[in-house]
Parts: sequence; C-alpha cells; structure tokens
Amino acid sequence: MMQNNTSYQRKIKPQIRIVQANNHFKVILISLKPGAVLEKHVAPERAKIFVVKGTIEYRSLRQKKQIKHLEEYNIPMDEVHQVAANEPAEFLLILG
Repeated sequence: MMQNNTSYQRKIKPQIRIVQANNHFKVILISLKPGAVLEKHVAPERAKIFVVKGTIEYRSLRQKKQIKHLEEYNIPMDEVHQVAANEPAEFLLILG
C-alpha cells in the first residue's frame, strides 16, 4: 500500500537564519520550501517583509496577500498572521 505524504502528515519547516543583529534592528532570512508554513504568530516589534526569491502568501484575519520577488510589505503591529509558500521562496524579515 502506497503511503500518502502530505504536508498535513509531515510538516515542512521553514529554514531561519539571523543575517545581522544589533541593539536597534535584526535581519532574518527565512527560506520556505513548497508547502512550508510559518505558523500563526505576532511580530514582536515593527516588522517588514522583503521577498528575495519566489512568492509568499501573507495570511491574517484581515487579508490574504501575495508578496512577490523584490516586493516589500510592512506587517501591521499586533496582527496575528502566518506566511506560506507554494513554490521555493526566501524573504528577509527586518525587525526594528
């Protein structure tokens, strides 16, 4: 019997790497494989997304937004959201 491996059965985790950090800001590179989801959370401070590869989908109760290669998006303060990818994607999360 063939086993069906979906993202529901085996979660695809994002790859997260701090690129630069100091007392005033932090830059984090997040890589997503197809089907990966950065689970629901709230940004800990002022935050901006800048997509460096592919397209991501930003999801909140208020909206679903496609953010494409070289586009940026300011995350609203205190907004619960998640980020997903249907294709290989990378984005910078700039905090501060």
